[in-house]
Amino acid sequence: MTVKKLILAVLLAPVLILLLVLAGGYVFLQMESGRNLLVSEIEKAASTPGEFELELGALEGNIFSDFSIEEVRLRDASGEWMSVENVAVSWAPLDLISGTLSIHAVTAKALTVERQPDIPPSEEESESSGGIPSLPVDIRLSRFEIAEINIKEPVVGQAADLSLLMNLNAKIDDVIRSEIKLTELNGSGTHLDGSVDFDPARETLAIDAKLDEPE
Repeated sequence: MTVKKLILAVLLAPVLILLLVLAGGYVFLQMESGRNLLVSEIEKAASTPGEFELELGALEGNIFSDFSIEEVRLRDASGEWMSVENVAVSWAPLDLISGTLSIHAVTAKALTVERQPDIPPSEEESESSGGIPSLPVDIRLSRFEIAEINIKEPVVGQAADLSLLMNLNAKIDDVIRSEIKLTELNGSGTHLDGSVDFDPARETLAIDAKLDEPE
């Protein structure tokens, strides 16, 4: 082997090893055992036993493009307070290279809120000076939809069944605009149309809403 080939091999070896590791990780996460391990690690990382616990259902699909989660359950010290059924996510992970988390759609069949959570504030929150935290990446979410939202009476004093549709990918003069449509599923069929403008630089939030109640 010549010196030139030896130098080339030394330089390329780490790159090839990294590619093999990434390829192996990609293949592993397409397997049921890989997805189950990922779910378990997420649950452990997000949970504090006795205070806040996250439980995820079966993870299906390709987590690097389109995937679904059978159910999501949140619990506090008093038990379960919120659940979400049939969550589907479509995203573009390669956009992370340019510093953007691009999510095409997040949808759910149903969200149920039984009561307000009993979650004690952490020491970090108590000592925080407030303000909106900055994120390491820009987030673009094109569509967020929940077909049915069931809010039980203990949450706000009156039960409600709603649907929610949000479009969040419009950016005008560095202001992120979100369009929201909230519809009552029973009763009078009241719906709320609105927009939310968020200016990250000024840390301001402007809300414009219109309530339409059929006579």
